[in-house]
Amino acid sequence: MSTDPSTQDQRLYQLALRSRQQELLLVLRVVLETCDLLVGPSATRWSADVEKVRAAAQKLSAKVKELDGRLPESPRKFQHDLRTDLTVLKGFAEELAEYTLDQQITGDVQFVLDLIQKSIRPLIDALTDPIAHLEATTAAVERREGLRPSHPPAVERGRVLVVDDNPEIRSILLRELNRLGHESEEATGGEEALRIVRERATGESPFDLILLDVLMPPPDGLEILQKLKADPATRAIPVLMISGLTDPRVLADAIALGAEDYLEKLDDPEVIRTRVDKTIEQYRLRSRYYGLLHKVLPGAVVEEYVRDRAVAPKEFPSVAVLFADLKGFTPYSQRHTPRQVVDALEELFAEWDDIAQRHEVQKIKTIGDAFMGVAGALTTPPNPTLACVNCGLAFLDTAASRKFEFQVRVGISVGKVVAGLLGRRQFLYDLWGEAVNKAARMESHGDINHVNLSQEAYDLVERQFTGWAHKTEPVKGINGLTTIYRLSGPHPSGS
Repeated sequence: MSTDPSTQDQRLYQLALRSRQQELLLVLRVVLETCDLLVGPSATRWSADVEKVRAAAQKLSAKVKELDGRLPESPRKFQHDLRTDLTVLKGFAEELAEYTLDQQITGDVQFVLDLIQKSIRPLIDALTDPIAHLEATTAAVERREGLRPSHPPAVERGRVLVVDDNPEIRSILLRELNRLGHESEEATGGEEALRIVRERATGESPFDLILLDVLMPPPDGLEILQKLKADPATRAIPVLMISGLTDPRVLADAIALGAEDYLEKLDDPEVIRTRVDKTIEQYRLRSRYYGLLHKVLPGAVVEEYVRDRAVAPKEFPSVAVLFADLKGFTPYSQRHTPRQVVDALEELFAEWDDIAQRHEVQKIKTIGDAFMGVAGALTTPPNPTLACVNCGLAFLDTAASRKFEFQVRVGISVGKVVAGLLGRRQFLYDLWGEAVNKAARMESHGDINHVNLSQEAYDLVERQFTGWAHKTEPVKGINGLTTIYRLSGPHPSGS
């Protein structure tokens, strides 16, 4: 085998090149997925600007993929092209941030800008600086130094748990983690680790990473890993296995059970730093991605999509559907500035989101100035119809207390619905069925500042509330005459 320094350097560089390439492609994929979530059903005002950001990110990603672990024919031109494409991407993202007025999108655009500045730019520097070193006629040692980025991406301080029955190994790892600026805790065995992780998972400071020894007194590391990944509260926390073993089968089992990677107990501190920092960074990127999904989809739907990469259509035999709409909002929007309109909607809908959650009513979507929710499909209150009624009454109280220049009307019906996830680039989880249509008609044909129910819905809450049939009339999409009940107040019996 050749021992020519130049050949060895090129092999080393190609390994580093492929690693940086994959890191950069991961971050660019997060940018593209963020763009997909930004262009939602109600986001038409900024769709064109988001598409510019998406196109620039796609172009940059395609350019990075051209490397495929090989040196480019013209390294300096490649370096120039990458940095040019990055400048275009940054410019479009800054333009989008400058002109958007919607508070819900501003944070996500800033997230993209942070990725560009804190992750993509340093990774491109790390990817392209060694190219210039290799092209120049410098010494082999200088070229090896070029393999390391002079300014690696900064990783925020992480919270790390070290689990090992060997006190010396724990001490070494804790000292190294503290030197790197991370917060660290220790556990001497598997059961103690499970208790600590579960307690922290439900608090304000969950762990960003667990370093878990493979060989410990029972339960060993693989058993603890299996329990962590089986628990919904802890399965997302990344785990790096600590191993002194050389048996690839054990490490393969750990990866199959959900471990991110492994550390050898005698690894160089630089290896520990790189793997710990990259694992924490990728975990936070994933957490941000899942957080974006939770903004547009119900929690149970996100879990199914993340687990199966698909969401199966479902039929729910008996649910309660709620619609709440703003009467007089169109004239209000014509009299006020865009900022005032958006702020008013944000203030009201943010409160409605909290109210719906308290009453176990799952928000499905907002349609312009209307709110749609369901109880009994993705949530399981004892009486879904009662949950929607109490939720609707709280909606009315909230709007009245804010003294808005518009009023609220609520409609509720019950029945069978079909639910499913639509779209590939912009997701929408929606419901279909007569109960949906009837609830919408109860709202549109009902009285302002009241909760209006179908006959079927009223029958399920007549022991808790009094009401009266104030309209019987033809309703579009429903055969025959339809009776609309208006709630008057709590039932005198209090049942």
